[in-house]
Amino acid sequence: MEDVSINNIGFMYYEGAGTKKNIKKAIEFYSKAAKLGYPCSCGNLGTMYYDGKGFKKSNVMAAKYLKIAADAGFSNPQLLLGNLYWKGEGVKRNYAKAVHYWTLAAQQDNTKALYLLGLVYWKGEVTKKDLEKAMYLFVKGFILGDKSMKKYVVEVAKEIVNETKQKTNN
Repeated sequence: MEDVSINNIGFMYYEGAGTKKNIKKAIEFYSKAAKLGYPCSCGNLGTMYYDGKGFKKSNVMAAKYLKIAADAGFSNPQLLLGNLYWKGEGVKRNYAKAVHYWTLAAQQDNTKALYLLGLVYWKGEVTKKDLEKAMYLFVKGFILGDKSMKKYVVEVAKEIVNETKQKTNN
């Protein structure tokens, strides 16, 4: 049986799709597919470790599996790995790596990554403050359906207006 099929059986057990929900069986099949090198299964296992679902929560194990999936281009593992780097949980704190993984996820329209990057550029605490980039990220998230972004669009817009006003008054 190929790795994708094994992963899909794990998913069926995880979600209870067409079978009774069984987290232990899901872990068994995800683990088999991960051992065969299927990065999606690594993302599934990493997410389960991250959430403490089926396993005792372990950010170290989450980071191990999430990195494989994130580096293979999976958006949610990129987001979660970025979160771990940001907080220094399970990995050494590294804001540059957090921003890197959030950027990869944001490029795939992950609205949570768009939000987090928007905050990073708006506040300018670990990167150069960039209101235009923050505005772009918040507006994109809003357009993609995350209506909570509206308040950030408004706040960044106010800040841009105030900065423009100050520049024209000087």
